[in-house]
Amino acid sequence: MYCRECGNFIPDGLSACPKCGAPAQPQAPGTPGVGSAPAAPAPVAPGTPGVGSAPVAPGASGVGSAPQGPQPPFQPYNPQPQTGYPACPENHLVKAILVTVLCCWPLGIPAIVYASLVETAYHTGQFDLAVQRSRIADRWANAAIISGVIFVALYIILIASLAALGVLSDM
Repeated sequence: MYCRECGNFIPDGLSACPKCGAPAQPQAPGTPGVGSAPAAPAPVAPGTPGVGSAPVAPGASGVGSAPQGPQPPFQPYNPQPQTGYPACPENHLVKAILVTVLCCWPLGIPAIVYASLVETAYHTGQFDLAVQRSRIADRWANAAIISGVIFVALYIILIASLAALGVLSDM
């Protein structure tokens, strides 16, 4: 028979489950349930469609093994933290992607990498690491913005100075 609390097998003659200690509740003979023997399969006429030629072990369906004992209720994954935890820091992912595409990709790539690691650290309970990665992602994105602005300003100055010298008019 099987324990009704934890589903562990209880050998005959024991009055309690050896795993959890719950009292064994014997069933009346012939009553279907957890501790009863599987029913014998009905005889099948030869040539019946859908019946395979391989024998199936008693109590098995042939598709997979049946669950042993009671199953726990379904617990869906909930990524939201319990109350009392700090809020998830901003990951700066949008800024990192925009900077990478529009401005300076060599500095935007590390910003994307660190921004994508913020929520992973937060949901694994590493709150300090999540805050640290958020700050690093923000610094990389800001460095990309600043370097992009400096590059554009230097480019404008270069074009203006070449135009003032008359180098561009000869082309």
